Amino acid sequence: MPGTYAINLACSGALTTSMWSTRLLDYGQYKPGVDDGAVDPSAGRRAPGQLTLLARVARQALVGTIVMSIGGNDMGFGEVMVACISAFMWPWPFDARCEDDPEVRRRLSDESLAQVEGKVEVAIVRAVMSAAGHANGSWQMIVQGLPRLIAEDSRFAESAAGRSTRAAARCTPRTWPG
Repeated sequence: MPGTYAINLACSGALTTSMWSTRLLDYGQYKPGVDDGAVDPSAGRRAPGQLTLLARVARQALVGTIVMSIGGNDMGFGEVMVACISAFMWPWPFDARCEDDPEVRRRLSDESLAQVEGKVEVAIVRAVMSAAGHANGSWQMIVQGLPRLIAEDSRFAESAAGRSTRAAARCTPRTWPG
């Protein structure tokens, strides 16, 4: 759209809460969450969160649409993928499924989804946009849902001939019993 600009405030691997990494491989790396930021424990300085960054943009420009993808890292997206891929690959050809993994079930349970949804609602932008002078209704927000990690049904692509339809990749978290 002419005259429209996109600004990316996202940070790969970030949670809804800002944090400074304490892991050896990325020690001191900052991941801005959807909040007002976090204080660097070693330097004592505050780094902005994504809401602070959005507030800066919203005070200077007319914001028409906010698009968010949030919650996947809070749900343990990487760990769930490893569990599901591992269940799919080993022990082949047995009927192990990641939906049977208690940790995967816990992470994708309705309770866990509700907790992440609550974090998102608390973190969401309304207060920032209001404080920047944008009335509710003058902008829209699009929240991309959690990634669908696994196919909804037990059907493999035609190129996957010979694989059981009850194979491990059939993890259907939205249809699991609660």
